[in-house]
Amino acid sequence: MKIKNFIIGFLLIGILANVGFVFGTDAWEYCNLAKQYEDSGDYNTAIYYFDKILEIDPNDAEAWNCKGDALKELGKYSEAIDCYDKALQLKPMSSMLNYILTNKGYIYLNYKDYDNALNCYNEAERAYPSNITAWFGKGIALMAKDNYLGAIGCFNKVLSANPAYIDGWTNMGYCLKVVGRDKDSIKCYAEADRLHVLLKHVLARSCFI
Repeated sequence: MKIKNFIIGFLLIGILANVGFVFGTDAWEYCNLAKQYEDSGDYNTAIYYFDKILEIDPNDAEAWNCKGDALKELGKYSEAIDCYDKALQLKPMSSMLNYILTNKGYIYLNYKDYDNALNCYNEAERAYPSNITAWFGKGIALMAKDNYLGAIGCFNKVLSANPAYIDGWTNMGYCLKVVGRDKDSIKCYAEADRLHVLLKHVLARSCFI
């Protein structure tokens, strides 16, 4: 009897292991397919496969996050925020947390909901202090609320981290002009123009490589 129970137990372990392996393989395949369709711009099909992953593991924060990204690209902002919120509830790692919050901030900017956008960008900055995307988005939200001095502080951080950020120079120039610092504004616009010209040369040369 003991030998029989041992054999049955051993077989059950093997069956369960195989079932787990199959589920793991399915999720992995769905993930690869979802990424392929997302990269090709077929976001609806990507969402189909992200949903397949979530059927297997509803607590997959990355799948919720990626589904939110695909919905964002389709302009389905409300549904995207729902997915990002579900990902946040699962307490993702700081790198993903930063990514989710900056994407939520972007959506709120599109909604012209600048207070919620600022909340997202502030949380993102706390999660990941060296966050150029959060600084830039925060600057845009502050500009929209006519807080130009606050926006200048954000764009200063952006340009200190990345002096080649053209939109940073352009928005900085605008804010400086509004607060009456015309000479500094002109310098910012000039730097943005210089970088535009440089970028055109780089792109033109890359066509012949």
